[in-house]
Amino acid sequence: MSLTETLSEIVAEVQCIVKGEAEAKRLLEERLLAAGFIDKHGDRYPRRFILANMRFLEVDKDFPRLTLGNVPTGITKASYEIDLDKTIGTAIEIDEALKKLGAMKL
Repeated sequence: MSLTETLSEIVAEVQCIVKGEAEAKRLLEERLLAAGFIDKHGDRYPRRFILANMRFLEVDKDFPRLTLGNVPTGITKASYEIDLDKTIGTAIEIDEALKKLGAMKL
């Protein structure tokens, strides 16, 4: 990873990481499409980013979330944001995260 990168360059690096891992590649492409990123429009993302830090948090039973089992009856739609700097979560390495997701066999 260089000092500054465009979104397209970052995506290309992640695509290289999951190359050969069919499920990881499928999940990545699915998430990119859901976020509105389309490879062929890469030239439309000229802005450069500097990676300040990166961490992966395990979403376990103690991680804050809304599920069918913990919201009152009658609530049919909700949205929320989680401040990851204020939430308790176990930090894990990327390879461990991908392994737990079943996206990579390590």
